Amino acid sequence: MERIVRLGKILKILQQNNTVSLNSIVEKFNVTERTIQRDIKKLQEAGFSIKREKKGFYSLDKNLLKNDFYYNESELAFILGLRDLLSKLGKPFQDAADNILTKIYINSSSVIFIGMEPTIPVNNKIFNQLVRAIVNKNLITIEYSVYSPFEVTLEPYKLACFEGFWYLIALDREKKIIKKYSIDKIQKVSILKKCFNKIPSDLDNLLKNSASIWFSSQKDIQVKILVKEECAGYFKRKTLFPTQKIEKENHDGSIIVCFQVGRFEEIIHFLKSWFPGIKILEPEELKKMLIKDMKEWIKWQEEASPLS
Repeated sequence: MERIVRLGKILKILQQNNTVSLNSIVEKFNVTERTIQRDIKKLQEAGFSIKREKKGFYSLDKNLLKNDFYYNESELAFILGLRDLLSKLGKPFQDAADNILTKIYINSSSVIFIGMEPTIPVNNKIFNQLVRAIVNKNLITIEYSVYSPFEVTLEPYKLACFEGFWYLIALDREKKIIKKYSIDKIQKVSILKKCFNKIPSDLDNLLKNSASIWFSSQKDIQVKILVKEECAGYFKRKTLFPTQKIEKENHDGSIIVCFQVGRFEEIIHFLKSWFPGIKILEPEELKKMLIKDMKEWIKWQEEASPLS
């Protein structure tokens, strides 16, 4: 998190000046010259056009979108992720993110529009407390509210954003299981002096292979679907679900796609978003569950509207 903030500040310095000396950036952040050089290289790799004018001096091309500059998916993810993270650190960083990155990359002359799903608002103080506890590996006690408020002591591991909602991934110390907590439902955070040893080594990989917050470490359920020809192209062009695998391409243009999940909740909403362009082939239990949901939905649709 500290490096992300520093990267944003470096961009602000470069945006406000024609050329900037490496020494001035080093002095401002009180870090080594090598650290700033690595930061600049990271920004360059992410697509920011930072040039070395002469030894020890750098400049930022402020008219990127007027040139033939191409953003690939990883570069966009970095830019948008940087802005989103900065906005969670409080008003000053949010203003910096909006005023700098937007002006540089999405100015009025831009021919690019990026549709972003907005995240729900979270309490900045709580968000920062969680970040600090994760970095320092401090145990925390949170007051969490679902139907009624309750307290729980946790080992905080990660902050994750799925479908516009921020979650805390943490170990419930009493139940000894990893659980997910919506950050907007956390009313209070108390950072304890006691620390935990380490974050599970497989957690990052687990999150990368998850499409929703309903993830699990055991992906022992195979889901198989038939995708109509008119929808097949989307699945062939892009991996729409982390464990997606095209098993067969049929002569009529349809395809058979398989997924590995740990629980039905992990994939149900994804599948429903593709109705009526898909057919559930297996497992039978999931097929019956979705048919039941659709029958209830149809029945509800056919009922007289209270407004009529």
